[in-house]
Amino acid sequence: AVRIGVPLLPPLAENRITRHYHSSGSGPIFLDWIPGTPQPQLELIDVTGRRISITVRTLGTQLLVEPDHPLQTGVYIARIP
Repeated sequence: AVRIGVPLLPPLAENRITRHYHSSGSGPIFLDWIPGTPQPQLELIDVTGRRISITVRTLGTQLLVEPDHPLQTGVYIARIP
């Protein structure tokens, strides 16, 4: 996306942190990413600060974040350490 001639980076790439709502279960979280950019080290953290064990894959313009165990309903924070 471009706004007034300036390329807009996905929130994770620009700020190194983003929030995402997950409706529970073991379904993946999709995060926008920049094609051709190396896949980052990524942490997934719940609102209490607990790190969630994940597997991350690049899927076109997105990062596919798969939790190793089912998640509860809530907001999770993805960040590049």
